[in-house]
Amino acid sequence: MLPKRWLWVQRVAEVLWYLVLVTLPVTSFRYYPDIFGTTAVMPLAFTPLAFLLPLAFALQWKRGSRHWLDAWVILGAFLFFTAVSSALGGLTSTIPPGDITYASRVVRAWISLGVGLAFFMGAMWMHRHILDLQRSLRALYAGLGLVIVWGFLQTAGVILGMVDFEHMDTLQRLFSIRGLVPGRVSAFAFEPAWLADQIIALYLPWLVASLLTGYRVSRYRWLEPLLFLLSLIILTLTYSRSGILIGIPLLAVFSSAFVISRWLQGRKKAKLSESITTPLATTRRKKWLGRAWKLGLAVVILASLGVLLSYNNYFATLWQYDPRTGIIDYVIDIKAGARLAYAWAGTQVFLHSPWLGVGFGASGFYLYDNLPDWSITVLPEIAYRLSLTPPPYPNIKNLYIRLLAETGLIGFAFFVIFFLYVFGDLVRLFASPEQNKRFTGLAGLWLLLAFLLRAFSQDSLALPNMWLCLGIVLGVSAWTKDEENALGSAGGRTKARDEAKG
Repeated sequence: MLPKRWLWVQRVAEVLWYLVLVTLPVTSFRYYPDIFGTTAVMPLAFTPLAFLLPLAFALQWKRGSRHWLDAWVILGAFLFFTAVSSALGGLTSTIPPGDITYASRVVRAWISLGVGLAFFMGAMWMHRHILDLQRSLRALYAGLGLVIVWGFLQTAGVILGMVDFEHMDTLQRLFSIRGLVPGRVSAFAFEPAWLADQIIALYLPWLVASLLTGYRVSRYRWLEPLLFLLSLIILTLTYSRSGILIGIPLLAVFSSAFVISRWLQGRKKAKLSESITTPLATTRRKKWLGRAWKLGLAVVILASLGVLLSYNNYFATLWQYDPRTGIIDYVIDIKAGARLAYAWAGTQVFLHSPWLGVGFGASGFYLYDNLPDWSITVLPEIAYRLSLTPPPYPNIKNLYIRLLAETGLIGFAFFVIFFLYVFGDLVRLFASPEQNKRFTGLAGLWLLLAFLLRAFSQDSLALPNMWLCLGIVLGVSAWTKDEENALGSAGGRTKARDEAKG
């Protein structure tokens, strides 16, 4: 329990935290000072978060909980070996000459990682009870509501042409460093792919878990289904191939697994009962009819979204594969040749320095020298190299290959171990008989799988979506450990008193 004089600190921290959650959709706020550089990752939520962190840390320390430190043991090992690779990276190989220095790229990479970890810490420290989770989800849903409203307004102007595009683009630039993308919805995000990532990793984990477990954060039981349906529509209108190809399979897998598990449970209960009475059979038929109706509705919705996607040429090219041209030509045709080329080059960089890597953030110095021959036809950066104009600093665009290339096998191994630790916590929560814990565990499992798939097409560690939800899940997990320890201590004292009386 906190002393009374600390209650005002807790109230201020809660208000700041809700501001973080509501402002998360704005990914690239245009009014940050020049000290942030030219990076596109400038979340508006970082402003209230900067004021929140010292207050949240003080509250956590005052309460005396230390379970949140468990996750930081493994994560700290990853950070240590990443620091070692950063220190040695400039000494192991010759950095190509240019205006960009090794130190500037390493510092920038660490700042980006620090932004993500700041959201992770804040989310962990602000969740001490299931009521904290409920309040956070209400604020998160409020932010999603703003995304949906602005997204549909953009649909009217960007896709349907009902509103002047230039007018909406001017409104977008009032808060974002980038305007709208013709033909695609980006809401408050920097680009449509970032909006898709928000929906997949920030909102759908909780909405899907709510629908599957029946857990609600308000008395309005229609809220989560409505937000889920509207989120799917907005996700489709982003026409983000990576987002849609991650979200729809995840939805199918989780829904199928849940239906199968419920069916097996029903069969088990039926076998345990000696006979099934007519009223019970009637009730079961009604339940299955209700589930069949929901399944049919889901099929209709997904089919409608598929028809909508088929009218977009950018997305429809995915299905236009000609076996006679080969896989590389197919990847080039679907506008993914640059990603494949950079991934190929990143793999070569890793093979040259497999144990500690070339330094965190420094892989871009070596990518141009390791590009495959066929990439000259798909990378505009090659034209820069053949001219006097300096080429832009490239990114691998694949987090797995980037970590292998920059931190080596050792750093990458600790990063994987950290997520295995997270997976263990999620399984423990999901196996709990309590509905709120199963809800949190299921949301975390969605998030973990979404991150593992997302990492094949993105390499940024600064985007707050994944870090914030991970922090919430591990914060709830730490709270349950404190609760279990308190119950265990109380039970132990009771047992000791009984033995003493005996």
